[in-house]
Amino acid sequence: MSIVAVQRALILLKEMASSPNGIGVREVARSLSYSPAVVQKSMQALVAQGFAQQDPITQHYHLGPAALQVGLAGLAKLELFRIAHPFMQALADNSGETALLGIRQGDIVIYIDKALSNSEIRLDVPIGATRPLNCTAIGKILLAELPDEEIDRLSQAGAFTQASLHSVTDAERIKREM
Repeated sequence: MSIVAVQRALILLKEMASSPNGIGVREVARSLSYSPAVVQKSMQALVAQGFAQQDPITQHYHLGPAALQVGLAGLAKLELFRIAHPFMQALADNSGETALLGIRQGDIVIYIDKALSNSEIRLDVPIGATRPLNCTAIGKILLAELPDEEIDRLSQAGAFTQASLHSVTDAERIKREM
């Protein structure tokens, strides 16, 4: 297997992880500028190894049990996860709000744990979901710890997304608000 094939498979795994409804071959081929045949072949390899599953009705691909196994093994090794969860649950119980734990990976936040509140109306973000740093409370906390130069670098790289009318994308304003 070539390095290019491995990189493609990893990109497809990330696409599945960030798509709650799964990924279709044509759509993902178009968005990633791959040929549908290449995507199909890569997805078949991921299915064969248990890293992907295909929905028989929609034909979309979702993460398979092997991806879950690898992800959970990595998550279990994060000491932060083990230490934080009891405090998160207490926070959720006492506040009536969902408590989320996320880590920075480049220019995004990855949610690695959650403690749901007892409220009937509550936020429920899937574990493994990703969001732009500038669009979440967790992301803003992580940005507040970065040096100004890193915020400038992220801004120049186009990392700050306009996800809503209230999203702040200007590096100088982000630095002021932090």
